Amino acid sequence: MRTGGVCLFILTFTFVCASCLNAQIIPVGSSVDSVSITTPSNTSFIGGRYGVHYYKPLAYNSSTSSILFFIHGLGGNGSASVDLQAMADRQNALIVAPTMKGDWAYVTESYSNNITGCTEIFWSTQTLKSIYRHVLSREARASINSYLTGFSAGGQFVTRYMLIRQFSSDSIPIKMGMSVNPSNYTLMADSFNSAPMDWASYRCGLRGAETFTWGCAQTTTIAVKDFICNEHVKQYYNENYCVLIGTGDTQPFPGFCWFAQGTDRYDRAKKFFAFSQTNAVTRGTTNKWVYDTVSIVSHDQNLMFNSKRNLTDTFTIAERRLFLTPLHVVQNFAPYCPTGVGIKEAKELKNEIAVYPNPSNGNFIIDTKSNGIIVISDMLGREILTKEFFSGKNQVSLLNESNGVYIVRVQIGSSYVIHKLVLQK
Repeated sequence: MRTGGVCLFILTFTFVCASCLNAQIIPVGSSVDSVSITTPSNTSFIGGRYGVHYYKPLAYNSSTSSILFFIHGLGGNGSASVDLQAMADRQNALIVAPTMKGDWAYVTESYSNNITGCTEIFWSTQTLKSIYRHVLSREARASINSYLTGFSAGGQFVTRYMLIRQFSSDSIPIKMGMSVNPSNYTLMADSFNSAPMDWASYRCGLRGAETFTWGCAQTTTIAVKDFICNEHVKQYYNENYCVLIGTGDTQPFPGFCWFAQGTDRYDRAKKFFAFSQTNAVTRGTTNKWVYDTVSIVSHDQNLMFNSKRNLTDTFTIAERRLFLTPLHVVQNFAPYCPTGVGIKEAKELKNEIAVYPNPSNGNFIIDTKSNGIIVISDMLGREILTKEFFSGKNQVSLLNESNGVYIVRVQIGSSYVIHKLVLQK
């Protein structure tokens, strides 16, 4: 569990693969390796090695097969993904199941800096991005369609990851996300059933603020709504995402701000989805998620992933929802939305930076009052360009890139904002 009063530390991470020069393709069947994550700006801050469990089906296709990311429950590890192997065989999907660390159920991971002694936290999107890149390296592929699911605390991770990825430049390309029997959810509101839905500690809602720290030297407190803006929430509601719950998961499960969301996991899932349907309309969009149940099943991971609607069905309920639900194009509501915070608040930084024209024919301008760095990535997370810029108007060219949407991260000191640039040549 998270404890209150911990500062949030946002970093850009790189992964270090011990065998990158001689990376071996992931073998058929079950195997394990590890990924080491460190920070280039502070070598004393070490994420350590993340154990990763794999399962590759015999019929896996090195050109077309997908990744199935699985996030385990509290107290478990990546080996719990064994319950998904039959599904992976039918879908020819490579299971990638990391053993998570820190406060991952709340989409953050924390470590102690051995120089300052301070606790520093980073978004778990960065961990998954490093593992994704590691898999690309081992499989010698430029990109791989990915599906994300998790059970119990892992289900909490998934539902929050689908939100956090709206403002994190380190998200991976997810085709479909599915949370299975989590204990609670993050409601896009300050309160629910007359109870406060606090962001701090348990991520129950959007009420309150987060304190950000860089090396424990400087901190700033930012309201949650200043880094999760309305456009982020609207795009979250338009994700390809499924809430899957067992109707027998009704054991009373009180705790903190969770209790106002419902008395048990099944009750909370129903209320979360119903609230989100209404809240999406209030925010000017529609909720495109899917809600489904597995009848009678309680808090049982194996049954949740392997139960069928009818005995004659070829696919399980979870499999149909994760792999066979018709996908829609996620609408881009905001080419610009302030995100990322540092010593300056996001609102202040917003006034210092302009990116135009948008849409662009390939040439665009970064107009800023400060010096900094721009990092441009495509929607698969591949970095296209990294460039230093200076105070004034800086011309940037993407003439050699294909039409589409690109993520433009503009960083000044410890602060950054994200623009979504549409390229139309």
